[in-house]
Amino acid sequence: MRLLTNLVGDTWQPEAIEKFGARAGATTGALYPACACVLRNAKAAGVVVDWQQIDPAYKKDSLDLSTSFRRRLARR
Repeated sequence: MRLLTNLVGDTWQPEAIEKFGARAGATTGALYPACACVLRNAKAAGVVVDWQQIDPAYKKDSLDLSTSFRRRLARR
């Protein structure tokens, strides 16, 4: 299993996920194929998503992003 996180060094980067979630249809097009390629090349059985410190105001957007991400990767 691979890990997808918003931790950079010792600092969580919630803004990156919040922005992706808010513009899920427009900006995530390259995210899915890139992740699918990494998973395929690593022969990974799946991915663990660890996105932390997301502002509660973005809860629906980040949930929609996670759902879309799961669905699209399941098709790979």
